[in-house]
Parts: sequence; structure tokens; C-alpha cells
Amino acid sequence: MGVLGITHYSPAAFAELMRVMATGRVAQIQVPYNVLDRAVETEVLPAAAERGLGVIVMQPLGVGALARRSPPPDALRPLRASEFHTWAQALLKWLLSDRRVHCAIPATSSVEHMRENALAGDPPWLDEDARRWSSGWRRGDDRPT
Repeated sequence: MGVLGITHYSPAAFAELMRVMATGRVAQIQVPYNVLDRAVETEVLPAAAERGLGVIVMQPLGVGALARRSPPPDALRPLRASEFHTWAQALLKWLLSDRRVHCAIPATSSVEHMRENALAGDPPWLDEDARRWSSGWRRGDDRPT
């Protein structure tokens, strides 16, 4: 038994993506989503959840840009209960704590990074307060605002 999914990387195509989702012909979607690229939050993710579609996230680390420079440890203190050890894990934990997301596919050429990233898939998850707080991370210094 096969499963059909659809994907697109551009917010300009999300309206068409949602039209295809509405046909009932697909079981999953793949979209970009991370703390900086949140275009899917308002319409695409709610529509996928309403239809019971699986959601695979591409570019969860912003093509690596988000993970390059971590904030100082003190800046992440509010998130410590979520048991992460690297900045990339914190970013992935933020994403995977969104109950509408089923899978994230961070690209890496490093076996060590692959192992570290996989650990972000274990609970505990961030609660809504921690997700809201951490959504203030921004480009440039990648630190909470």
C-alpha cells in the first residue's frame, strides 16, 4: 500500500498546496518550517491537522543557518527541562513540540550531527509557554528576544 504526499518550498505555492490537500488524495505534506520561517503556521498546518495529514518538515534548521551560532547557555535556561544538549537539538525540539508536525528532516553531512539531531526526537516536549518564548529567536544573533 502506497502513500501519496505533496511538497513545496515556497509560500507562493501554499494556496495550490492547500487546494490539493482538500481533494483527499494525499496523506502527507512536506513543507519548510522553523523558528524563522513560520509561513505554514496560519493556514497550512491547521488545514493539515483538520484533514489528518502527516506533516514532514524540511529545512528545520534553516538550511543550517540557524544552528551555526548558539546563544549563551544562560539564554536557554527556560528550556532546560526539555533535556537538549545542543543548539540544533533545541531548535528541533521547538519544531517537534508542535503537535501538528510528525517528522523533521534536518540535512547534514556529519554523522555526529545526525546522531545529535536524532536525540531531539525524544520527549519531554516543550509546552506552549516555552514554544512561545523560544519563538522570539531571530536571525542575526539567533538569541531569544
